[in-house]
Formats: sequence, structure tokens, C-alpha cells
Amino acid sequence: MKILNDYNYNYHKKNVQWLYKVGFSPLILSAGMHRSGSTLLFNILKEILSLKYKTNLSSGWYGDFDKIPKGNAYLIKVHSLTKLLRFRSKYVFYTYRDVRTAAVSANKVFNITINIEEIRSSIKEYQTAKKTADLIIKYENLVNNAPDVIDKMCKILHIECDARNIYSNCLNSKIPSGSFLSGYSNDSLYHAGHITNTSDEEWRFKIPLNLQKQISEEFEWWFNECGYSPT
Repeated sequence: MKILNDYNYNYHKKNVQWLYKVGFSPLILSAGMHRSGSTLLFNILKEILSLKYKTNLSSGWYGDFDKIPKGNAYLIKVHSLTKLLRFRSKYVFYTYRDVRTAAVSANKVFNITINIEEIRSSIKEYQTAKKTADLIIKYENLVNNAPDVIDKMCKILHIECDARNIYSNCLNSKIPSGSFLSGYSNDSLYHAGHITNTSDEEWRFKIPLNLQKQISEEFEWWFNECGYSPT
């Protein structure tokens, strides 16, 4: 219990630090499930916001608080939409994906165990985002119809942009070479081994049948709502 209390305290402290650092400057959150295109989303938002804020835009990963300089606007990538960050943010964008496919991909990259608790946590974050995000983006739409999604993002942000040029620039982002332990780029947040090429049906072979059944039965409503087959 003490470990959990210490974790919650430190997490709350980090949120407060962020709010103090941001001050009254615009804060934009690039959020999403793990392995749902959230890093691509971050890079797209960075390209769009740079058109308005130029070099005055400070951006990066939530956990890199000490590395991110002061700016006139902040773009922060997160996976957890905490109350404090949601309250302070000007815009929130969120990506999601079939939770089974996302879980398999996260297992490949981060060695995160695939279990019902992780699935529940992902669904809970989705429900939070649904209530608060300015735009919720399905992974398949982001990957297959990026220019259309970018146009929507620009309208929400009230920034004129060339969606195809934005997407082209993001596709040219350099992914670090080497192993996952080599770290990630402070600029793009892509890390070595970022692309796993996890297929849509791979979960059928990687997730135990009893867990597949539990996921499909408990979250049938979610699969139907999001356009994925429960089975």
C-alpha cells in the first residue's frame, strides 16, 4: 500500500509541476492508448502548432519535465488523462485502437503482460477521453485517411494548414536505429524498434483463448461502439 501511495503522490506532484511550468500558456495534450498511433498524432500536432507558434512551441513527453524548456505554448504527449491536466488543457486529442491488437503490440515493444487489468485500464482511459477530448481518432482512420483527420484537427485548432504536406513531413520523421534500449528521439518521440507491424488478427494467436473470451464478453459494448468485431 505504501508503494501505491508513494506512486500516487509523485504522480500528483508531477501534474502540479507541469501546471506551474505551463502557467497561463496554451496546453495541448496529445493522448492515446499505448500503440494506437499516439506518437504519430504527437508529430502531426507538432507540425500544425509550429505553423502558429514557430520556435516558441515547447513539446515532448510528459515524463521529460526537466528536459522541456519554457515556451509560449506546450504540446505534451501523455497516456493518462489526469484530472489536473484535463482541467488545464486547452485542447485534447486522443487515439484508440482495438485493445487486443494494442495489447499485443505493447507486449512486443514494452514486454507488458497481456491481462484483463491492462485491458480494463485502456477502456477506462477511452471513456475518460470520450467525455473530455476535442477529437477522438480511430487508429485505422489516422493511418489510412490521415489528410482528412489532419483537416479536422486544423479546424479545431483554428490553424490553416496543408494537410498532405503536414503528413508528408511526419512520414519523414527519423526513427532511431538499434534496440529498444537505445532510447527515443527527443524531437519526434519515436524510439528504436517503434514499428512492430502487428497485424489486426495477431491477437487471435497471441492472447489465450480464455482471456479472449473474457475480453469479448466484458467489453462487447466497446467493440460494437468502436466498430471492431468482439470475436
